[in-house]
Amino acid sequence: MEEVNNEITSVEEFNSTEQPKRPVFLTVLCVLSFIGTGGMLISGLMGFISGPLSNEELEKSFSTLNSFSTMFGSTGEIQLVLEKTIEKQRIINSNFYLNSLITTVVYALGLVGVIFMWKQRKLGFHLYVIYSLLAMTAVYVIVPISLVLQAEIIQSAIFSAIWIGLYAINLKHLNKN
Repeated sequence: MEEVNNEITSVEEFNSTEQPKRPVFLTVLCVLSFIGTGGMLISGLMGFISGPLSNEELEKSFSTLNSFSTMFGSTGEIQLVLEKTIEKQRIINSNFYLNSLITTVVYALGLVGVIFMWKQRKLGFHLYVIYSLLAMTAVYVIVPISLVLQAEIIQSAIFSAIWIGLYAINLKHLNKN
């Protein structure tokens, strides 16, 4: 009888060292992040396979962009945005493989961070913060700062801050190990 009690006690001790159940909010955030970062990671990897756009494909995409300016009116601001966007795309396309490598590494880091948070490890949050900062700034490795639109910077910073904040709410549910 004493042996059975010892076994029950050891099972209870084992169960008490189990990680607590992951909160639903953290689960939802992780699933959404798996979809987002996983999709972008696959997109980056597919970029290696597809290669850069040909000059014809690039010009076709530029003519599509220019058609938007005729639809919405061609103010000086819209024209400036289009010119910067076109020049930025030319630079990214000419540095296609470097851009794809950077994108793949950054999104892989984000995915690893989310996996760690899924496993309720605090390291995942820190990796996710690093990923968010890299995702906002990686474009500057290839593109001059003058071609990056201020709206892109602001949008990226707000989006990253929101996601970091949402994950920060769940920090108390993450373990240090």
